[in-house]
Amino acid sequence: TAENAGASGQSYDGAVEPFTGVDVDVVAADIRIEIGSGYALRYTLPDSERVERCEVKNGTLALISKDKSDWHVNNGIGEVCITVPASAALKDLSLSCVGGSVTVPEITCQDLTVDNTAGNVTLDCKAAGNVMVDSTAGSMRFGGSCDRLEVDNTAGDLIFTGTADTVVMDTTSGDVSVSGTVTRE
Repeated sequence: TAENAGASGQSYDGAVEPFTGVDVDVVAADIRIEIGSGYALRYTLPDSERVERCEVKNGTLALISKDKSDWHVNNGIGEVCITVPASAALKDLSLSCVGGSVTVPEITCQDLTVDNTAGNVTLDCKAAGNVMVDSTAGSMRFGGSCDRLEVDNTAGDLIFTGTADTVVMDTTSGDVSVSGTVTRE
């Protein structure tokens, strides 16, 4: 596992055992999934964060960090990069960050949940089930496909260029653009 390979500090860069699920919950980092030749994890987190868990267990890659103190000191934005092969059969993906962008390419998964306080979200995945996005500030673009897309955003533009059976998008302050295909009303 990544934990056994020494992934307990502020950074890690190496291969991990194959996984089908992802659970990332970090404070200040851009989260990105990329397509590669195998399964890997690379991360660098700000000094203000403490890694509480980093492992592949029961088929799920987990990276969980917390603030080291109650004083939210801004020491910059870190990076989390998860690499999977194009043929990966991913199930549930959960990506959460307080500050940072989230990017998911044209991978296949069952369900995707994104919880992001401040940062842009770009999703091009093919989800067999649902894609749920909860964002406070930042734009969100969905260019993939899913059964149901549900987006709740406080401030930022919502752009739908993909395909979904059902789309529910809500923003308090921002433009909504729908140029994709909704197959059910």
